[in-house]
Amino acid sequence: MIETWIVFFSISDCAITITKSNYRGAMKTKFNSDTHLMTAVILLLIMLLVNVHYNASAQTTLLSEDFESGSTAWTFTTNSGSTQNYWEVSNGTCSNGTNQLMVRRNTSECQYRRNRATDVTASIAIDATGYENLTLDFDWVCNGEAGNDFGQVFYSLDGNNWTLLTTGGNSGVYQGTSTWGSESDISIPSAVDDQQFYLGFNWQNNASGGSFPAFGVDNVVVKGVSIPITPPTTSPSGIFSEDFSGSGLPSGWTNNDATGTGAGTWSFNNPGGRAINTTTQANGFAIFDSDNIGQDNKYEQAELITPAFDCSSYAIVNLQLEHYFRYYTPSHYQISISNDNGSNYSTLALDSAETANAALWTADISSYAAGFSQVRLKFTYTGSWGYYWAIDDILVEGTAADSAAWTGAVNTNWNLAGNWSNNSIPTTSTAVLIPASAPRMPFVGSAVGAAAFNLTIESGATITVATDSSQGGNLSITGNLICNGTINNTGNAHIRLTGADKAIEGDYTGGNDIQWEIENGASYLLSGDLTTYGMRIVDGGSLDMNGH
Repeated sequence: MIETWIVFFSISDCAITITKSNYRGAMKTKFNSDTHLMTAVILLLIMLLVNVHYNASAQTTLLSEDFESGSTAWTFTTNSGSTQNYWEVSNGTCSNGTNQLMVRRNTSECQYRRNRATDVTASIAIDATGYENLTLDFDWVCNGEAGNDFGQVFYSLDGNNWTLLTTGGNSGVYQGTSTWGSESDISIPSAVDDQQFYLGFNWQNNASGGSFPAFGVDNVVVKGVSIPITPPTTSPSGIFSEDFSGSGLPSGWTNNDATGTGAGTWSFNNPGGRAINTTTQANGFAIFDSDNIGQDNKYEQAELITPAFDCSSYAIVNLQLEHYFRYYTPSHYQISISNDNGSNYSTLALDSAETANAALWTADISSYAAGFSQVRLKFTYTGSWGYYWAIDDILVEGTAADSAAWTGAVNTNWNLAGNWSNNSIPTTSTAVLIPASAPRMPFVGSAVGAAAFNLTIESGATITVATDSSQGGNLSITGNLICNGTINNTGNAHIRLTGADKAIEGDYTGGNDIQWEIENGASYLLSGDLTTYGMRIVDGGSLDMNGH
């Protein structure tokens, strides 16, 4: 009996999978004979020879459209009137295969109304994030009339304002033939690099004369070159960094099989021999290799958790990492963050889309991390006999908040620069400390008010907040409020909190006439008892009482 074997392999990771059909699914198998093994070795040698010539600037296909499944992803503009010319997927006598996108009249797929002036566009959004040097290929036909009835190709960054592609055709104009032809490697300007843009095919005709057919397009392909990852320009000596330079789990990290079934954990020695193109891949990376684990019919949920790191003195915190997620159904990856030492996590990313090898992922995590002392990151692979997810070169950097300690050197006026250690009145980006050792304690007047990023009041220290006649908020805090001392008031004072995922720490039982305000999307976690004149939570604000 003769068996036909189809071998699927990828130059990017040198992985070989042998199957007995062109459907991978449950047919993926290991080598089961010397013959199969020899076949795989020969193919591997061929693959390696090809790989010698593999160009890092090889293009990736971002769009491939042959219209055989319709045109649901496309948007069409129209002219008013039921007898106007319009775009539609057609398969008539003017076809370029089975289906194509044509401008037509209502009674014929290959004709247009020459006595109806028309200006219609068929467009599609293309995600070119992470790609540059974009090119366009497509088949086309268009007869029309010189100077009056013709097709053109445009690009746009917003879908409303369009720029003509002048390369291809006759300086960007398509007209004068009833036979299908092709355009290839039309350069799309760099203005669309590394972002979503729109590609549009436009047909225009006046209301007099012309020859059939109108503008038709097919086999539209857009390709791009992956933008090389630029290594961080700053030294990875910020808040936290990890390049997995050891061969095992880094110190302080947690490697967890969340299923508890032995489905697998993260590896640091590249057990599947994957080619991962991160900046420091040569010294190691972390990978969960589901494909290497094999078909064990186990659901996988592998968690890799960082040690806690301190962001308490930072007003702005940014995260970046390099990773490669290779997709096979059903699998996805998740990046999460905790600011309470791992008790609760918020999702930063949850995706199943395959990435470039490797992709740079960045996020401003200030709303989760800034001002907190026990921040952790968690990387979770979920799947069952999928492919893999590799991560590397993790860097957390921050812009330190201005810091100021109250000295009370002149008097009790909060809004006097001479009363602060840095000789500057605090702002919403200042981490403020009120020490118990100051000779005078601060007073916040109702006319001016006060602001801080993080406000820490030491045990034995006191702040007095005056009545706020405007109810605009005497004391405004954008970060955490940590009170181990006392907040006094002179009647109906206001404390306005505007931070996201921040904390109110300490007991507030003495300020009965203080009204608290949490607004504009602010969210706070209460870690102590609070007695208040009133609590105003509006405009998307939230307070987690946490059992208090």
